[in-house]
Amino acid sequence: MAGQKLSPRQRMINMMYLVLTAMLALNVSAEVLDAFVRVEDGFQQTITIVRSNNNQSYDDFKLAAANEPQKVGPWLAKATEVREETKKLYDRIDSLKVRLIEASEGEESLALKDGNRIQADSLAKKSDTDTGTRILIGQNNNGEGYTLEKEIVDYKNSLLSLIDEDTSKDQALRNTINGLLSTQVPNTDDRNKKDWPSLQCYNSPLIAVITLLSKVQLDILSTETAMLNHLFVKIGAEDFKFSAVQP
Repeated sequence: MAGQKLSPRQRMINMMYLVLTAMLALNVSAEVLDAFVRVEDGFQQTITIVRSNNNQSYDDFKLAAANEPQKVGPWLAKATEVREETKKLYDRIDSLKVRLIEASEGEESLALKDGNRIQADSLAKKSDTDTGTRILIGQNNNGEGYTLEKEIVDYKNSLLSLIDEDTSKDQALRNTINGLLSTQVPNTDDRNKKDWPSLQCYNSPLIAVITLLSKVQLDILSTETAMLNHLFVKIGAEDFKFSAVQP
């Protein structure tokens, strides 16, 4: 639903990520780097669950459309658009993570040996603070992070365009999407972290950058969940319009 709540486990993982990010400013010890590995593993476990649930939702849409094609068809079309846009952005971030690891450790990195799944605990250069800055920010603020920021904004606007009513639930969904996909940067005196890409990765260890990108992927999948729930509810909402009821 639009007002969906994170599970206690996911809230704990998010809190750990925030604490570890703060600790990076003080110390990049082996313990902190290993803690990021555990957070990354937690994100991946949650991502697997959310993706499975979202795939089940698409199956539900298809089943409903098979039974009532005229009624469900328009909503299935919107759900399909959500799926395609989500997959495109999710896969884009996957390829970016692979590029970061290859740039740091080479194509033969042990972290890339398990197909498309990155093995964070096998990263040999977890503490590499150069690669993320070089690729995501670039020398003239023209790195991949700025392209990714634009793609996130475009994805967000694409989903918002599918919400065509203005009920309280519709507005709650807009707020959820804007919150999950926000690229706003809080006021800071650190000139090196003045925009979204630099806030995420400037001088951050490779494992922290990988974990951050996984968090973005999880936020994208959570947004997909909220949109699918919203669209599925809209199917039933057309059954009964109070304005059309006659005594």
